[in-house]
Amino acid sequence: MGYDMPSSDDADGQRALLRRLKESATTTSLTLMSIVQGVALADLAGVVAAGYTHFSATQWLLVFPTFLLLIGAWNQVTMDTLAWVQVPDMLYAIIPFIVGAFELFINHSIRQSEQAWVIGVAVMVALSTLAIGLTERNAAQHAENASLFAYLRPMRKSGQRFNIVGTAVLLLLALASALGGFAWVDRTSHLPGVGNFVAALIVTLFLLEFIRRHLLYWRVVVAYAEAQPKPHKHRGG
Repeated sequence: MGYDMPSSDDADGQRALLRRLKESATTTSLTLMSIVQGVALADLAGVVAAGYTHFSATQWLLVFPTFLLLIGAWNQVTMDTLAWVQVPDMLYAIIPFIVGAFELFINHSIRQSEQAWVIGVAVMVALSTLAIGLTERNAAQHAENASLFAYLRPMRKSGQRFNIVGTAVLLLLALASALGGFAWVDRTSHLPGVGNFVAALIVTLFLLEFIRRHLLYWRVVVAYAEAQPKPHKHRGG
């Protein structure tokens, strides 16, 4: 069977379609993520408003990293949407819905179970790693991204390693809780709830570093766009 070469009109139509797809990628992704994050933020506010009079010190602490998690998810999607020339990808578009579902789960686990909250955060960090891989696969298909892709590859690989280690630490915390490790810490220290509080503090510090790396990553992207030297003080992406 022979292959029919596209006519000049077909080629023009193909180029026009590709241009529309690339132009729509930014609007589509950011609009979808804005809706998801708006719902998650409103839900978090509702959880706090409904239960704050009964919150323990650990539950109050969990509110802060949960808010950081919303910021981190928004930052990652926004940066990758703005930095890369892409076409909409239906597989990648599923991720915001999955992220939103786990954000709602994490919000409500603040009141129900610190162990479930840690597991939810671990899943979110794993999703961040998955999103990095899917974005790279999509971005690598377009020649316009080649130079920036090579420039940022070390930071992105470092970010994946950071996320994998973070996921492992979070799952170990959840396992320690399930096996009674936190209860043992409470009994040993004679301070009820101290095990959960320390675990929440560890997660908070991890998420602060997660966002710090995001901010650094964006500084490097902007420096590249402005043909400026890469920021010197960095420890990966």
